[in-house]
Amino acid sequence: MITSIRVPNFMNIQYEFRTIEDILELEFTKMLEANVRFRKCKRCGKYFIMKGNYDTNYCDRVADGETRNCQELSAAENYKAKIAGDKANPGRPL
Repeated sequence: MITSIRVPNFMNIQYEFRTIEDILELEFTKMLEANVRFRKCKRCGKYFIMKGNYDTNYCDRVADGETRNCQELSAAENYKAKIAGDKANPGRPL
């Protein structure tokens, strides 16, 4: 399997792959070279690419059987935990 990547018109880089692992290794290396930031989601445990310049611990992937993404679900879970620990107003509705 051979692929070509054209950068500017004056450069032509060719890679030769023998396995899928070789392709994935090249892709991972290129991500590191481009300083692509990625992190493991603290809710679902899957890796995701961080978008923009904000720091987040949760992905925007919708899990199987869910209607909301990990960010929304974790925000709701954290809110419920915070309310449950609120001694000043224990009967506060959600």
